[in-house]
Amino acid sequence: MRMKGSAPVRYCAAWGAAGLLLAATAAAPSLPYLLVVAALSGAVAPFLQITLAAHLAAHLAAHPAPERLRLMTVDLTVIRTSGTVAMLVVPALAAADPRAGFVAGGLVTAVAATLGVAATWWARSRASRPQEAVRELAR
Repeated sequence: MRMKGSAPVRYCAAWGAAGLLLAATAAAPSLPYLLVVAALSGAVAPFLQITLAAHLAAHLAAHPAPERLRLMTVDLTVIRTSGTVAMLVVPALAAADPRAGFVAGGLVTAVAATLGVAATWWARSRASRPQEAVRELAR
């Protein structure tokens, strides 16, 4: 299945959806609602795992390995750093007010994803060719 549009934008959009679903968890009035939110979160998860890797493998193969490596390094560094910060902050928020913790965690994730989409569009608008956009994102 080939999806249309920018893979980095789809990747960030998937993270945005994951964040909004995390925030929606706080509004769970019943177990069936929570099950639907969990199922939707499970449907988003594969896109988080494969979108960037598939994009790099298929569309950036013509670019030098150092650029691909930098993009993957930035992605993994941001993911790991964000996860570490979340492990330090979210439990404290959740202990005091679980709903607020879920909302805060989800909204921060959604905002970060929106910033990722904006950065992708900004890098592409500054570049005259797609290869230059990749180099701009890889810096």
